[in-house]
Amino acid sequence: MAEKEKTIRECINGYKLCTDWRTSGTAQWAYAEKDGKQWFIKRFLAPKYKIAGEGISEKTVEKARKRCEAFREKQLEYYAHVKNADTGNIVYVTDFFSFETHFYAVSPKVVIADASIEKISNLSHDKKMILLKVLTHSLKNLHEQSVVHADLKPSNIILKKTMSGNYTLKLIDFDAGFLEADPRRGENIVFDPEYVAPETIVAMGDTSVALNRKIDVFALGLLFHQYYSGRLPELPEGYLHAADAVLDEKRIKLSATVPTWLAELIIQMLHPEPEKRPTTEMIFQWLQGLKKPE
Repeated sequence: MAEKEKTIRECINGYKLCTDWRTSGTAQWAYAEKDGKQWFIKRFLAPKYKIAGEGISEKTVEKARKRCEAFREKQLEYYAHVKNADTGNIVYVTDFFSFETHFYAVSPKVVIADASIEKISNLSHDKKMILLKVLTHSLKNLHEQSVVHADLKPSNIILKKTMSGNYTLKLIDFDAGFLEADPRRGENIVFDPEYVAPETIVAMGDTSVALNRKIDVFALGLLFHQYYSGRLPELPEGYLHAADAVLDEKRIKLSATVPTWLAELIIQMLHPEPEKRPTTEMIFQWLQGLKKPE
């Protein structure tokens, strides 16, 4: 059995693992090689196919099979929408398959640039604006495909240096995301407390709340502030996260280093009512100097 598991770890559906598995939430990930290229491979811990025997009934096996097939169909549709949104700055899943009892998702390995939030905030205004525009444009494309990323944060935005020495970025990790027609609800909601939207917190305890793309807009507002000033907005005393302060109708203080016009936009993006936040299309036009969100 140990030898069999060693073989599985070394080569999965043609992907030869270069690292050990690391666990992150409901999945495990590693780097692998195939066809002379480097890949990021993720193994889902659930759902899993079951094999009859050792106390597992045929009924249990069939129930697991139906659950897995529904998951496969749902993931394939979701990944197709993410791929359709890419114009060069989205790292999408290129291979999705089941191997023995688990599902796996594979995407290209991306080399991460040596660029901290502090380094980004110290770039010139024009260079920072390029990053904000690229990030907004990528998110706008996702939203046009009805995809909600749902976990926007610095660790899911890979910064890359271009040939000219400037920075660009790529969006990664869509595991928390969903299509707006099929939003996550209740305990299935995944989020980072620093970037979560207030309505997401409400939705965890109220399954009637249907989350949409405006949760990404809230996180994007926080990222705008962080990329431009080097830090998240200042919260009232006693609050650790922006969403909690917004839910309690408390004032969030923006940095004086953020230009007035951008501060006005960020305030709208952090509005407690999702429907009153601008769309990513409006935000992109605003960054382009074409239109101010109403």
